[in-house]
Amino acid sequence: MSKAYFGLRKRHTLVNIQAEIKELLYLEVLSKCWLGKISSYDVLADYKEKKRKEAGAIPLLF
Repeated sequence: MSKAYFGLRKRHTLVNIQAEIKELLYLEVLSKCWLGKISSYDVLADYKEKKRKEAGAIPLLF
């Protein structure tokens, strides 16, 4: 088999693993919301802040 095939297969597997990790993290957050450990507003605010940091944006001060 060609190197390109193995490279594509490796990347496909990595994408699948990343998707599974995101799903597990999402389920963990949902379970904490259901248990009342954190409010959904806190989760949304944390998520938005994390996305801003990943994008390299300057955090908003308001």
